[in-house]
Amino acid sequence: MFYFNQILSISLTAAPWLIFGLFIAGLIKSLLPEKAIQRWMGKQGAAGICRAAVIGAPLPLCSCGAIPTAMSLHRSGAGRGPTIAFLIGTPGIGVNSVIITYVLLGPFMSLARAFGAVVTAISTGLLVETSKATSPINIIENGCEKPYSAGIDTSSSPESLSLFSRVIKGIHYSFSDLLDDISLWLLIGFVSSGLLIAFIPPQMLETYG
Repeated sequence: MFYFNQILSISLTAAPWLIFGLFIAGLIKSLLPEKAIQRWMGKQGAAGICRAAVIGAPLPLCSCGAIPTAMSLHRSGAGRGPTIAFLIGTPGIGVNSVIITYVLLGPFMSLARAFGAVVTAISTGLLVETSKATSPINIIENGCEKPYSAGIDTSSSPESLSLFSRVIKGIHYSFSDLLDDISLWLLIGFVSSGLLIAFIPPQMLETYG
């Protein structure tokens, strides 16, 4: 029961940020044109990666919130390198995390943290760009094999829908298809984190630290 309580505590702590991330992902899906995302972050090279590393700075997203947002960007046309740069840079450069670092550790460490997060995000994005991409997932629909569209509805033109309808469709996409795709990995992460906290209490880390 103790282990279950630790897992539940971790899940409840991450839940608000995950919901916020899914909400942002829905807004990206509904409001940002895919052509614009492809133009900003879709091309290979350092330019798109650098833009992606800092584009998430205004977003108060932790790691849990950045995951669905990054996936939504990738499925809208962002390249592999820029997506990874956004995923790594956003939690480290976020305004909320920088402010907390400033309050606890001072201005020098807050600048050092932001700079380190940018460098790490860009470096990782460049490394991902040099790696070999996996083949796209195909699905069988009506007897025909076609690329996996991750829930993207192409039956109607987005321009023909009202702003409210586009937002509703985007939110529905993020809380249904997108959440289904990441739910297993989130569950594994929550269970692993809860068990680690249960077996290695923070007091033990403070003692040996």
